[in-house]
Amino acid sequence: MATVAAATSPAHAAPAHAAAKRVTVIPKSRHIPERSCVACGRKAAKGELLRVVCTPAGAVAIDRTGRQNGRGAYLCRQAGCWEKALTRRSLERTLRRPVSDADVNLLKQNLIETFASAAANRTPGGPGPDTA
Repeated sequence: MATVAAATSPAHAAPAHAAAKRVTVIPKSRHIPERSCVACGRKAAKGELLRVVCTPAGAVAIDRTGRQNGRGAYLCRQAGCWEKALTRRSLERTLRRPVSDADVNLLKQNLIETFASAAANRTPGGPGPDTA
């Protein structure tokens, strides 16, 4: 019993200033990658922009996952940015290859499907994409 009493005696207790040295650890926020729209230059989170990819096979398509192999270019979800990217050839410059009329038509068709599926996933009267 003498050993128990010695372990709990005030002489062996932690110093009072030890509690004052505790540091509050703030968890680091997760890094969110940013990309720039090739048409307007606006920077946004990678998930907010649409990625157009030129695959190693030479096909140009919208990359919905953001992980397809190939050279990519990011564009806003606004029609004006898409028109600008095609007329100013900034999409061609970023992809480092010419974009044919067939590719443009395919991109427009994929873009319409992308917007249609996004609109179908939203519930009427529910929170929009800008609200949390």
